[in-house]
Amino acid sequence: MLPTHRTNNNENDSFVSRGGADTAATMPEEVKPGLPSSVKLLIGAGGIYGAFLYYGSLQEDVFRYTAEDGSSFKQAWFLQVLEALANVVIGFVGMQLTGATQGIPKAMFAISGAAQVSAKACTSLALANGLSFPVATLAKSGKMAPVMAGSLLLGGASYSIR
Repeated sequence: MLPTHRTNNNENDSFVSRGGADTAATMPEEVKPGLPSSVKLLIGAGGIYGAFLYYGSLQEDVFRYTAEDGSSFKQAWFLQVLEALANVVIGFVGMQLTGATQGIPKAMFAISGAAQVSAKACTSLALANGLSFPVATLAKSGKMAPVMAGSLLLGGASYSIR
């Protein structure tokens, strides 16, 4: 017989098996204090979308501003340098607080970072030339369709409904 463990000190409580194939079925679920995971997910996702929408609103405000002489902000690359500098500062502070991750593929991160900066620069340039942030975001979101189609046709990928 497998060893058992009492769930608490009450004599009338049942025993819980601590081994064997049916362990997952007989062990009580761990009760986590606080909000359920689904609520935490919704709060996190809502926070991301809220911050993204606020960021877009600020971006549009910068590029829609017109000075008294009629000039407007057109230095999208300068804005990108400031954003990249802020990212480096925040990343450095985070690395100092949590420690560096050993063994990460730095070349892949550099490529990913360059692609991200380029995408943000293109968005800023589009905003500087009159495109609205929601339209730019919608266009960027649509980029997955041709990528998936190319993967199906050229790479032999398959996608499930899930």
